[in-house]
Amino acid sequence: MQDNIFLNFRKIVNQKGESPALFFKKNNEYQYLSYKNLYEKAITLGNLLLKKGINPQDKVAILLENNPFWPISFMGIMYTKAVAVPLNYLASDEELNYLLTHSESKILLTTFNLYSKAKKIIKNLDCQIIILEEDLFEKELDTEINMDFSDIEKDKVALLVYTSGTTRTPKGVMLTHHNLLSNMRSLLKLNILKPTDCFISVLPLYHSYPFLTNLLLPLLSGAKVSCPSQLEAEAILECIQKTGVTIFVGVPRLFSLFHEKISLQLKKHPLWFLINPLLNIFLPLRKWNINLAKI
Repeated sequence: MQDNIFLNFRKIVNQKGESPALFFKKNNEYQYLSYKNLYEKAITLGNLLLKKGINPQDKVAILLENNPFWPISFMGIMYTKAVAVPLNYLASDEELNYLLTHSESKILLTTFNLYSKAKKIIKNLDCQIIILEEDLFEKELDTEINMDFSDIEKDKVALLVYTSGTTRTPKGVMLTHHNLLSNMRSLLKLNILKPTDCFISVLPLYHSYPFLTNLLLPLLSGAKVSCPSQLEAEAILECIQKTGVTIFVGVPRLFSLFHEKISLQLKKHPLWFLINPLLNIFLPLRKWNINLAKI
């Protein structure tokens, strides 16, 4: 594995080709982008960024919800050898304006859903907005420019992540290609995933933890990522069932909420007095990969 994210992504694309990379819901059914599709869209966006004057180590901000445009944006930025600046779309306009100013971001990537917010936060800034939509990838040239990666350095910054700023002004944390790939290698050594696995992307990708575990790790190891249509229990469950999710990366509070909802539903069942003891009996069997509780 080389110390450059885009080169490693290109290597995986050559191996996986038409295999699914990203699942998403469109027209009431789940569809997917193959690794080849994802790569081509990233190249298309990267070429557009180059046309707009983005140079190596320039900052490009990402203001997106969890959807296929997120990995397209990140890999497109990596193709240009620029730096991605993920932003919390739920943050206040004032805070986002400060982050754009501090990072000196030249371009802001967003969608129509967040366009009105994007216009407010670039006020008085020398920052362009690019609205990501399917038409964009049909209009632009998707031919790969022969980018020269011979001068790559492992300590070049790939990601500029801002701290939450709960006690004082947010600080930008500079994460290099080597930083991110080193973390990824550590996870791969644990043998906790296979290329056949499918990750569900629920946690916001503007945080470094889900970015690493739900985007970089699966896409650079040949696995799949699935984006639920909404962050609600029913939508998440449908996504898990329809796209064959095998890995759910979360935080304790998220799983606690699921547990509470399941328990409330079970208590409404007329045979709860039988179900509860059965669950207590079935639970220890999970140690041997026997899941009778699923029934």
